[in-house]
This record gives sequence, structure tokens and C-alpha cells, in this order.
Amino acid sequence: MKLISTTLAAAAVLFLSTALPSVTQERPLLMEGKRTLFQRIIMRPDASLYRAANGNKLRPTQAFEPFYVFERDGDWLKVGASPTREAEGWAKENKSVEWRQNIVVAFTNASGRNRQVMFESREKLEWLLNHQALATMQPELVRQADTRELEAESGVLAVEPTEYPNIRENFYLMPILDFAQDYHSMSLDPIINMEVASIPIDDTAQSLSDDFEVGVVFVIDTTQSMDPYIRMVRKGVETIISGILDLDADQASKIHFGALAFRDSPEAAPGLEYRTKWISRIERDRSHEAFLLNLANTHASTYSSDGFNEDSLAGVLEAVRNAGWDADGSPIGAKFVILITDAGPKRPGDPNAGSPIKPTDLQKIAEDNGVGIITMHLATPNGVANHAVAAAAYQELSSFDQNPAYHAIPNGDPQVFNTEIERLTQTLADEIRIARGEAVEPQEGEAANSARNLGHAMRLRFLGAQRQTNAPDVLRTWVSNRAVDTPQKEAFEPRLLLTKAQLSTMYTTIEEVLRVAESAQRGDANQEFFRRVKGVVTRVARNPDQVVDVEFETLGGAFGEFLEGLPYESPLMQITEERWINAGTERREIIDQLRSKLQTYKIIHDDPSNWTKLSQAASEDEHVYAMPFALLP
Repeated sequence: MKLISTTLAAAAVLFLSTALPSVTQERPLLMEGKRTLFQRIIMRPDASLYRAANGNKLRPTQAFEPFYVFERDGDWLKVGASPTREAEGWAKENKSVEWRQNIVVAFTNASGRNRQVMFESREKLEWLLNHQALATMQPELVRQADTRELEAESGVLAVEPTEYPNIRENFYLMPILDFAQDYHSMSLDPIINMEVASIPIDDTAQSLSDDFEVGVVFVIDTTQSMDPYIRMVRKGVETIISGILDLDADQASKIHFGALAFRDSPEAAPGLEYRTKWISRIERDRSHEAFLLNLANTHASTYSSDGFNEDSLAGVLEAVRNAGWDADGSPIGAKFVILITDAGPKRPGDPNAGSPIKPTDLQKIAEDNGVGIITMHLATPNGVANHAVAAAAYQELSSFDQNPAYHAIPNGDPQVFNTEIERLTQTLADEIRIARGEAVEPQEGEAANSARNLGHAMRLRFLGAQRQTNAPDVLRTWVSNRAVDTPQKEAFEPRLLLTKAQLSTMYTTIEEVLRVAESAQRGDANQEFFRRVKGVVTRVARNPDQVVDVEFETLGGAFGEFLEGLPYESPLMQITEERWINAGTERREIIDQLRSKLQTYKIIHDDPSNWTKLSQAASEDEHVYAMPFALLP
């Protein structure tokens, strides 16, 4: 299917939970108090579909298979997998669980925090959250669960797996059935206590290879001011590779290097020659000497571009997507991008930027693809006025599974940088030995510490994928989105389950809103913006096959009830007509944010590995992706 639809009717589907059937077909029932969202259920294990209420059995359903509700008859529900097709049969209500919205939860990586316990009731969860000895009680419950010493009155039904269950690599379904927003009793951090259900979609996947490999791609600023640092990168990498080859040839074959250069827009400044340029992609059958030779032929530009910021985000995006990480079909267990620059990134709205994507969205794309970004920011005296802006952007960009990895080199000190890059590269090379259970001597330095934390998180991911680790097989349980003993860390990440058709339509709808917004900016007609957006929605509402809400009062409301009722607050939800008119620079930020989302959604849509089908009968448009709330409009 196409990602971009040019028809107004297609743009409207975002206002629905999905596309609606024609007027000659039945419609699913609307949720109580809603005008556009349909009633949905998920099936319990051992449930079945029937030809009619109290009729003959049609087929068994999969555990947690989702359905729309078309009709209610006593204790029976007439259901179908899609609102665009006829209902399939009848289900017993007591064999189903109401699913109020398409929200699910995913485990985060447990690196840097304790594993979490999952309780039978909200009361038991709150008992632990309010326990005076919480810091010791939490790990004690985990220990008791692991050693089968739990007492029944503990209320613990399951414990987070030891390895990381990566929802993208080994899909599991944990629908959120209920939630309550609260504050942590000790830290006063906002938390979401959630009732979730859990069962694997498929436990027959093949095991991955036992080999753990490391990939490192340097993304290097090659503008004029970077010349001395490029030489230091070459020297530092040469030193580490020589040490690896001298010590362990087998270890050397398990670590792979690549490098990409970036500058700025060659259209705006032709003397720069390129925006991004591959020095060397990751190739398993290539020797390290060949990589070093390619790196040795890399030089800084002799041409100076206008402005201080460079297109570093274009370089990082290219490295994340096209480095050749898994080109030969054998996945790399730990993937690192090391960004080295003395300048901040282009603003997403900059006409000379290679991509409109924002640092926060790019970080999520990288993390979803198992890539950790480490930034070495050379805070040179020439860029003093740019340091705070660059640091803010790179702090958003540089992390992996909640482990921060931004590092500034004060004054761009060459000696400090040289030491840090050598220690960092050695730490990444040591990941091979750690994965084998060998002891290593930890490198000193902030960048090396970050690399160790990222490496630990990646090993948990690798083990989870290798052992096909799924969510615990329990029916209903209560958890907190924040680690109960470390509330600064997220333990369970709420996500919205989107179909491919919904994501495509979300793209089209945002594109339409963005077109109206930019037109209003150019024509100084911001007073007309809300009226024009409402005009789009009103025209859709005239289509008898569509059910939309044209009486919205905020910009978020233009997307209907799709985002309402979630444990998430969209920045758009707060933008009223008056606030938009008086927003000034905030309008520019909103437009930049929408433009970034467009690029992000296209990347997600076009990657086949993002999509899972919940039932065998699902069409390609009904395959689903568990979207983090941070990527919603």
C-alpha cells in the first residue's frame, strides 16, 4: 500500500480507530461516550468463535486475539476482526476481556535497575509502592520468586524475565486493560499503575546464532575546523585495532568498524562536495586493515560553510539505516554509532537540513533498530555561543534504553579527546570478551562508562532474542510504568498498537495539517488556521461512510478521539485557537515537530521488520506496530 494518499477521505481515517465499512455493512458498536471509537475485546485462552449465539462452534481463537464488537445479545457478542469486513461469528462475553483502546505495554531494558514484580491486584502493587523498606523489599521479592520461596499472600504473579524481551524482535502482546495515574510515594515522580494482560503471540520462532558480534560506526564531522580531530580518530582506532589483532585473532573477527563523513548542504555551499559520504560500511569479510586504509584517506574540507551548525543528524540517520549492520543475515549483537563533531545539528525547520527529523525521534528510531548513539561533542572556544544548543540536542539524541551517552570535551582539548576516544573504542572491543564470560579491566573515563552501560543493555537484548524471551505468561496483573524502587527509570513503556493503514493515514493527515499550517504562516493568516482545519474535517464528515467529530476545540482534537484517554498527553492537545494565534515562535516549533513526525512515520512504515500480524487472516494493511507514545503527534 502507499504511504501517502492524496484523497481527502483517506486523510480522515486518523479520526477513526480505523477505516469504516461501507453503508451497506454493519458497523461495530461505539464505545460508551465516544463518537468515533469502536468497542473492542481480546479473547481469553481456550475461547472460541460460534456461528450464532448458542450455536455451533466455528473455530478456536488465539489467546488475546482482538475483535471488534458488532452486536450484544445477553452474554454473547457478535464480533469481527476488522470494521471494514463483515462480522465473523459470536463469542461468549465471559471468554473475553474488554480492551478499551489499542494500548499495550512493553518491557524496557532492565540494565541499570532491578527486575520488576507483577502483582495480582492494584492494592498489592500499591502496598509495595508505599512500603517503608521499598528499596530492600523489591529485590527480596524478586529473589523469592527466582528461588520459588514466595508466599501466596505476597500477591506476586510473575517477575520480569532476566533477559530483555524485545517487543520488536520477538513480538508479544500485553494489552493495557486499565490504568490509574498517581505519584510515587517516595520520589513524588508521576507514575502510571496499569492492569495488563500477557501472553506470547508466537513461541515457535527459531533461535538466533550463539555468536555475539559488535559493530561500531564512526560518524565524523569533516568540516574545516575538524581536521586535527580526524587525525586523532584515525590514530586512536589504529591503536585499538592493532591491540586487538595482537591479542586475539578470533576476537578481532567479531568486531566490525565503519565510518561515515558528514558536512553540510552542498546545494547551499557547493565547495563542501557532499552532505554525507560513506568512508566504509560494515563488511564482515573485509579486513581491519582495509577499513584503516579508507579512514586514512579521509580529510577535512578546505571550504568553509555559512553558519556554525552542521548536518550531523543527516549523518546519524544514514548510519543507523544503511551501515550494513545485518547485511549478510547474521545479526550484530551490539550496534554503536559514535558521533564526533564540534558543532550543533541543523534545526529540523532549516531549509538546508537533509532531513526534518528531530533528535528525540531519531533516537527512538535508532533504539528500535538496536543502535546506541554516543556523542563526543568537542566544545571548542570558537563555538561557545553554540554549546548549550548543541548539548541540549545531543543529550536528546545520545542514549540507549535510558542509558545516557552524551559527552562534551571541554575546550575541545585534543589530549583529552585522544584519551577518551581510545578508551571508548577499547571498551566497545571488550564487549566481545565480556559476552564470552571473560574478565576485562574496565577503562576509565565518562565515555567508556557510557559504552559499558550501553553494552550491558545490548547484551540483555541479544540474550533475550537468542533465547526467545517473552513476557511472563499470566492473564491479568498490575505493574507500574516506573521501576518501583528506581522511579527515575521506566520499566514498562506504554505503546499504541497501530495498523499499517492507520500509520499511513496518520502520515497523510499530518501532512494535510502541516500544509494548512505552513500556508497560514506564509500568508499571515493564523486566525484562519483552525477554521481551515475544521473545513477539512467537515468535508470528511459529509461522507456517509465516515464518522468524525468536527467540534474540536484544540489542535489535538483535530485528530479526533484517537489520542484521547491515553496515559499520554500530546503537545498538540493543549493548542487552542487563541493559543495558536498568539503562539509566535511556538507555531514554528509545532510545525517543525509535525515535519519530523512525517519523516519518522515514513521510516517506520517502510521497514518490514516493524510489522506483525495478530491473526492469520489479517491483510497487510492490518499488520500492527507497537508505537512508543513519544512518537505520537
